[in-house]
Amino acid sequence: MDYDLIGRLLLSLPAADAENARMAALADRISTYFTRNENLIYRGVAGIGRHGGAILFLDKRRHPSRKIVVKYSLSDEADADLRNEAQFLEMLRGAEHIGQMIPLAEATLNVSGTGKRPTLALDFIPYGTIYAFRERMDQNRYRMPSRLLWLVRQVLAMAFPPQGGPDEPLRREQFHRHMPLGVMQNSPHGNNVIIGDLTSDDFEHSLVPIFKLIDFGRGEILPDTLDAVYTNIANIGVLFIILALPRVDESYIENVPEGGWPYEFVDKQTGEGRRMGTEAPPFFTRSKYIDVELRDLVARCMAIDIEDTPSLEQLVEEAERGVAKRPEDIVYEDTGVDPRQTEEDVPIRTLVQRFILDAGTIEEEAATLNRRTVNHHLGTTLLGINATTRPGPAQRRRFQQSNVEPDMVVDNDID
Repeated sequence: MDYDLIGRLLLSLPAADAENARMAALADRISTYFTRNENLIYRGVAGIGRHGGAILFLDKRRHPSRKIVVKYSLSDEADADLRNEAQFLEMLRGAEHIGQMIPLAEATLNVSGTGKRPTLALDFIPYGTIYAFRERMDQNRYRMPSRLLWLVRQVLAMAFPPQGGPDEPLRREQFHRHMPLGVMQNSPHGNNVIIGDLTSDDFEHSLVPIFKLIDFGRGEILPDTLDAVYTNIANIGVLFIILALPRVDESYIENVPEGGWPYEFVDKQTGEGRRMGTEAPPFFTRSKYIDVELRDLVARCMAIDIEDTPSLEQLVEEAERGVAKRPEDIVYEDTGVDPRQTEEDVPIRTLVQRFILDAGTIEEEAATLNRRTVNHHLGTTLLGINATTRPGPAQRRRFQQSNVEPDMVVDNDID
């Protein structure tokens, strides 16, 4: 790398761009530590920040090869977060709805040239955050029960960590005979739920891509297990509302009145009407475009009184039942909504294909992030000065419906 050239370029940029360029150049420099491994091909920078960043590699140890992300830290605080994340991801290894740590010898060492900082290798999850997911979809009613179930499964993994082995197949989160743990992720916002792949042979993930929870840098284990589980259940509601409603982020939770907002629902066990306080805001609970049972369940997840909150066992049961519903079983408060237009397989497949699997130039993906990722002064994406030259758009298979021959589409994402 020509550092003299980089220095001259930095001097020619505005201050903000110069800082971005400096951090990206540092990421490129860090990448050279890993490119000594002949199994790793550097593909660019996945993210940069003042306290650390992430770089993207193609890992040839598997056939077919896979992409991995290596996170690095640049401060003592970030060091602690990264080590903490590694501890929790080791515990959660094997959980289907949790981002997975990748065995990589270099990731257990300190990176020279950056103040001797630790690194962490993670499985690359391709399709961006849930913010990108919902903003690409004009109709946010599609397969909402599935989204809730995946959030529930993330909480189930934290309560009953699978502790799988390295490179073992992922498995469905489940209860086990041991007492639950009070594991909390402690950062429930839309940038920490990532869209994964479709699984064509799995009913739950055959129509809408799987969601995975990432970033356990602030994770902790509470001694009060019940408190941890119910706090995680409340966070399911926080994230689900972000998913369900456009132009909403987690900041809405800051405006909850004392005692919560009043909400009335019918107790399914007794058939009686009940009234409770909930942190679910009126703009969600008054929505006429969400299945009434699903809306009740989310509002109860965010109940002020724990007695109004479903247990984790009840929540899993209700969420699984919701996913199994047929379109004609769904009841909207607005009787003018035709569930066949929103919950049947064909429109869902079409929507996901168009707005998720077929979307994604680098510039479009960059627009979903909080900071600039394209430096037009240098004509590079996240600078990527040392990145291997791209061979051009790669071919990848279009999502295959049953009994339909797949065709090919151009993948403009990072190869």
